[in-house]
Amino acid sequence: MSNDTTNEVNFDTEPTAAGFVMPSSPADRKHIMDVMFEISGSKTRAEAERDFQKDAIDDLSKKFNIPKRLLNRFAKAYHKSAFQEELSVDSDFELLVDSLHKFIKIC
Repeated sequence: MSNDTTNEVNFDTEPTAAGFVMPSSPADRKHIMDVMFEISGSKTRAEAERDFQKDAIDDLSKKFNIPKRLLNRFAKAYHKSAFQEELSVDSDFELLVDSLHKFIKIC
């Protein structure tokens, strides 16, 4: 048995009602809460990004009278570099891409 206990995790002996054994060390529990804090921050940032994307699509749709569904598809295809796949599905989308093609690099 090693004398180095820095990476050792201590657990309570009895499982919870959900069937897992909770770490008993205050340091381990603090580590769990620190990670939960970081995950919460990440989720907050993700929500803010989704709000930005929705607002940006809404603004473009209103300003240029382009349907939101086309703008959302365009944004998704632009992000995934998947214009050719989307072009084969819909002529309205093809018109949008053709109109904007000189501003983007189509894969």
